Amino acid sequence: MSVGNGILESVTPTEREARLAEESSRALSVYAQKTGRQTIKVVPGGGSRTKEVTIPATAFRLLVNILEQMAQGHAVALTPIPIELTTQQAADLLGLADECAPPILSRISSASMNDDGQRWMP
Repeated sequence: MSVGNGILESVTPTEREARLAEESSRALSVYAQKTGRQTIKVVPGGGSRTKEVTIPATAFRLLVNILEQMAQGHAVALTPIPIELTTQQAADLLGLADECAPPILSRISSASMNDDGQRWMP
């Protein structure tokens, strides 16, 4: 499902899928936790057998977010992002033109606090 540059296949929901995504995101959002893990039960189409799967709570919240975006009719794609980026990778991720990237990224890397006053690593 990977497409060339690490972006996984983009999915644009149909109207029917958007309605289903809205219903399911509302139902699942009640159970979203900030930390830990969550167990979900998978029931294949026929419903003859089930499988419980434990996933990280962060993955569960990501699933809810994906469903919320699909409910709004937005196309959704997952992009794996390495923990550390080169200047060029950061510029590409931010959609910066080559000539704009160096001054903007140098300002970001010189900052030591984010808007919430939390320390972060440039």
